[in-house]
Amino acid sequence: MLPEDKEKKTINVKDNILEKAIEVFSKHGYEGTSTRMISEAAKVNISALHYYWGDKWNLYQASLIRVNKRIHKMHLKIGEKIRFCSIEEKIDIAVKDMTDFFLDNPEGSSLILEVLHVNQNSKNEIDDEVKKSIYKNLSEVFNILYSETEPSKERMFEAFAITYLFYNLIKGKAYFQQVLSITDEEYKNYINNVIKKRFACILNEGN
Repeated sequence: MLPEDKEKKTINVKDNILEKAIEVFSKHGYEGTSTRMISEAAKVNISALHYYWGDKWNLYQASLIRVNKRIHKMHLKIGEKIRFCSIEEKIDIAVKDMTDFFLDNPEGSSLILEVLHVNQNSKNEIDDEVKKSIYKNLSEVFNILYSETEPSKERMFEAFAITYLFYNLIKGKAYFQQVLSITDEEYKNYINNVIKKRFACILNEGN
């Protein structure tokens, strides 16, 4: 095997482990996940997992970083898309695009909600890089919609609360959808309407 082929294989194996870890962590949480579960999902042995990623905690934080980078990339696209829109149009487009993204990538909301629990209850400390990436993504939601350089702490808290509600609606889709007996499209519309109304309330209170 040529050196470049060996390097490519190494990257592919390492990346595959990380992608499967994201899936497993999002379904079972940090405490409910074992390295064996991840290795089985990735179809590699335990020794390979430890060779590429060390322990479960390192892999968990790498999962958070990757997911948050994807969310950040999505935010950038939305920000560019709604740059010259009215505030009403911004809310409408941003919430719709965010809903589409997270329903297609539910692991993002699951991991962000999970890290809030892990950070409070785990003996391990979430790295500053991970904390900053999560806070940055939460802050971006507000900045995309309202373009405020120095919003008040109260308005930021309200935006965080709405975003937290949004993530829970994404994570709880199967349960809420079953209880309400509604289709995927209906559930998506409900999320859009609920979140848009709440972001609009922040805007009205600030005027």
